[in-house]
Amino acid sequence: MRLQSLVTLAAVAGSAASAPSCTSVVVDASRALWRTRDWFASWNIDSSRNRLFFDVSFSDPQLRYLASAIGGARLRFGGTGNDALYYGLGSAPPCATTVPDVYECLNQTTWDALVAFSADAAAPLVVGLNIHPANTTSPPAGPWDPTNARALLEYARTGQQAIYALELGNEQNQAMSAADQAAALRVLDALVADVYGGDSERPLLVGPDTHSFKGPSNNAVVLAYLQAYVTAAAPVLSAVTHHEYIEITAENVLNATFLDISADVAAQVMGAVRAVNSTIEVWAGEVRAFQCAPEQRCMERKPLAP
Repeated sequence: MRLQSLVTLAAVAGSAASAPSCTSVVVDASRALWRTRDWFASWNIDSSRNRLFFDVSFSDPQLRYLASAIGGARLRFGGTGNDALYYGLGSAPPCATTVPDVYECLNQTTWDALVAFSADAAAPLVVGLNIHPANTTSPPAGPWDPTNARALLEYARTGQQAIYALELGNEQNQAMSAADQAAALRVLDALVADVYGGDSERPLLVGPDTHSFKGPSNNAVVLAYLQAYVTAAAPVLSAVTHHEYIEITAENVLNATFLDISADVAAQVMGAVRAVNSTIEVWAGEVRAFQCAPEQRCMERKPLAP
């Protein structure tokens, strides 16, 4: 597919240089090289303060219109901020005084608004749970305590609030071992079974959200972590997730050779995962699609018709 794309680009360039000449391009459409799901292009909300999570109104009609226009995506509520998040709802004790980026509070009002936003946008929710034990240490140390996560899941289950999938921990591969992160996921699996029972709508479990592929080289350690995690967590794991940050910019976004880096990273991840598991799904949990320079106006808020 990459070769065909380059041939097409060369043909266009050649035509521009000498208008009278013609070039024939043959595309073999008899077989599919890759298949993607309808929700291949999905999106993320991180509860970090520097992402303005606590300043967003999820009932904003313009925001809901933009979200619904994507159509069929998955909404991941996860990232760095979610490993500093306490769930102050349901049976949980009230939130203590917050400490920015260390101990943040997700209250009932914000959670309910986020769930309603997900439903209105037809974007099933993937929730990244806090893996820090008792929300007191960073990086995490010791076994995962599921008490606060139970309060969130029981609240969602009682209120019939749909959660499509659960992650446990974000980019922890430099803070804890693959075996420890997989052990925590097995604790989460037992919690989900207890809360949801035999409900067919119980959330999937995905992970480990490793950080972070930046190019085609020096990936051996992260790939080995993925393999160890998948091997240990496979009985309860529905999809393996990884993060990729190859830093696409306005200058290189149209460079086909640069964009091939994503294909090289994907091939390495698929090869490593398939070496230990032949069937599990592989998701790119975070992909840096565009990096805006500080001096650029990358987004301008304008009224949109509903």
